[in-house]
Order: sequence, then structure tokens, then C-alpha cells
Amino acid sequence: MRPEIEQAVEVMRSKIRALEGQASDLKKIVNRFYIDEKEAPPYADIVSDSTPQLESLRTDHFYGKTMAVAAQMYLEMRKARGLGSATVNDIYKALKEGGYEFNTAKEEYAKNGVRISLKKTPLIFRQLPNGDYGLCVWYGVKGRDEEARSPKKHGKKHHKRKSEPKPSAEKPPGASKGAQNGQSATNEAQHTGAGTASQPSLTAGTLEAFVEAKNRRMTELVAHFGVNRRTISKLFEPESKVYAGQKGWVKFRK
Repeated sequence: MRPEIEQAVEVMRSKIRALEGQASDLKKIVNRFYIDEKEAPPYADIVSDSTPQLESLRTDHFYGKTMAVAAQMYLEMRKARGLGSATVNDIYKALKEGGYEFNTAKEEYAKNGVRISLKKTPLIFRQLPNGDYGLCVWYGVKGRDEEARSPKKHGKKHHKRKSEPKPSAEKPPGASKGAQNGQSATNEAQHTGAGTASQPSLTAGTLEAFVEAKNRRMTELVAHFGVNRRTISKLFEPESKVYAGQKGWVKFRK
């Protein structure tokens, strides 16, 4: 190549490098906005200057963070190191070394808590066929919100019809006022007792006892305790020995 052409090419390459640097800086800023909002950054291939390396993991690195945020930070650190997805065991170990405060001292429950947190955040985390977890943005896929996946029940609202007052029976002659009051109290007691039994209060202990006796369906738990699925799921491991099985089953870990 002639010297003057080579010189012109070098000038153009310098301009390209400058533009690429500007684009990279802008992408880092956009990533930081997403990370601050606790969402997966759209430019996962861009390593932020603030993204720590695995070698610099501090003992308080994940202290005070939520489990989902801590797991996302760890996976981003792996990406910066040239690594990819990680197992639940790897994520648990890194979070523990980084100072994440688990609610249980039992390793088995803590790992299960990591697994549940990853599954409950499908907008950020993606489970691979081999069981490892990565970030959705790495694979160009969009996670789906669990709420959006749950079928919503649409139906007509049924308004209770106000019952028309029944005509009062003609008072028998000579009936005393006290007898009438006694009959009224009896009717009221019978009306009060005719309702359904009150729902049992839901705690981690009552949930364990109910499921330990027999594996249950989630729909059965909802009907028994009179609460929604989300309230029941909050008492799963590591809060108790109860965990979610497949196809709507809820089981007790012995």
C-alpha cells in the first residue's frame, strides 16, 4: 500500500476508535441506569468500569443487597471475567463469600432459597437446559413475568340481591315481651352459627403441619387457609420446610 494511502487509513481508524469509545461510554451509562433500577442491563457485552472483578470480591460485597440483585451482580462479574452461566451452588458460594446474609444457617435451605429467588425473577435470570443460570440479556431473550403468565379470571361480577324482609308473624295473644325477646335472641344465635367455620391462621408452623401430614395442591392450600398463592409462597423454604413441587404440588422436606 502506498504511504499516503496507509496514512489516510490510519487517520480513519483513529476516528473509528474514538467513535467506538464514545459508544461504549454511552452504553455503560445506559447499563448503569438499568442496574440502579435493579434490572438486567441491555448491553451485557459492555463491561462497566464499576463492575468489579471476581478477584476483587470483598467480604462485604453483597451485604445489604437483595438476593436477586446480589446474584445478578455476581453473574455480571463472571461475564467480565470471560465466564458464563453458573450453577446454584456457585452462586450460593459466591454470595456467602461476598457477605450476603442468609436467613438460615442450614446450607441446604440457603441454596434452595437461591434457587427460588432465581426462578421468581424470570425477567432477569434464564435457566439453561443443563440447570445453570445466566442473564436473559446474554441470550437475546426476554423473560416473562410470572404474574403475566398466570391466567386471569374474567367473569361477571355477581351482586348479592338484598333479601326482602320477611313479614313478621302475628304475635300470639298473651305472649309476654320477655318470651318474644328470648325467641329473638335464639334466632340470632342460630343465624350466627349457620355460617362457615373461620379460616385457620396461616403461619410457617401451621403450613408445615398441614403439608407434613400429606402433600397438598396449591389450590387446596388456598381454599384451606383462605389466602392467595403469593402469601403462601412467602412461607416456603427457607422460611419453613415446605417447598413447591412440580405441577402445582406443595411438599414437605423431611
